[in-house]
Amino acid sequence: AKGYPNASDTGLGAPKTRPTRAIFGLGVGAIVGAGVALLVSRLDRRIRSRAQAELLFGAPASVVIPDVGGAGTSLVVRPDRHDQLSDSYRTLRSVLTFAEAAHAEAEAPRERAAVVLVVSPGSGDGKTSIAANLAAALVEANRRTIAVNTDFRRPTLAGRLLDDDPVPLPFAFAQLSEVTPTQLLRRTPTPNLVLLDLSGMDAPPGSLARATSQALAPLARVADMIVVDSSPVGATAEVLELLPYADHVVVAIRLDHTLTGATQRSMQLLRSLTTGAMHLVVVGENIERTTTRCIAPVVSERSSCM
Repeated sequence: AKGYPNASDTGLGAPKTRPTRAIFGLGVGAIVGAGVALLVSRLDRRIRSRAQAELLFGAPASVVIPDVGGAGTSLVVRPDRHDQLSDSYRTLRSVLTFAEAAHAEAEAPRERAAVVLVVSPGSGDGKTSIAANLAAALVEANRRTIAVNTDFRRPTLAGRLLDDDPVPLPFAFAQLSEVTPTQLLRRTPTPNLVLLDLSGMDAPPGSLARATSQALAPLARVADMIVVDSSPVGATAEVLELLPYADHVVVAIRLDHTLTGATQRSMQLLRSLTTGAMHLVVVGENIERTTTRCIAPVVSERSSCM
């Protein structure tokens, strides 16, 4: 009969033998698998490895905060605790100590406290934990430290440092010009660690950040170190008020959480606006635990071992 030929007469037919069908199935599976993997890789916008974080940052990580699970929101840097997690914050303290020593040798010792600004591309990257535990680690090394909150939309630093809810400051925002910055400091249970936190005052976050930044210079004359917890770089503009005062900028990137696009934009902004030394801290890397390994040598203070 005339008309269209049968499928069996022309073209490729279905495999007829078992080995041929197996080879054909493997080939199709490989092609589909490669396509799925390529699609997932293009859709995956989160930083998955330390190497990827370092590539986006543009330099090796100064410190890695391990993923130990169940760390909670309380301070882990305590005199009675020495493990991978707590000692990673002590290592960050050592990195900053080395950086300050290098600055003093290259230029001159600072006649005021160094200001450490802790930032992150987005929320939930670990910057508040870094700021709180770094402050505790500095106090442990006999440095009078002021911890400063400037994340006024989601203020959590006080909850890390105080045993109870903070008592509101006895000043209105309009009165800040009439009081000295030291009157704004709150004591914490940790000796030689005080807190500056204007959250709770009736004022916009930008105004609170500006008032806080103006208090940094006079406070730097009465402390050894100042650690500032900022708002996410990619979410608010308040961090821009702090960048001119920062001697060190600590950038927190959490693996499997921080977005690559937000990190790229944040790094461009930070590098264009700050003259401070920049340090990458990678949060949440899965590190095999040990019990007797030293993390890093410490100059003029004992080394910390796990």
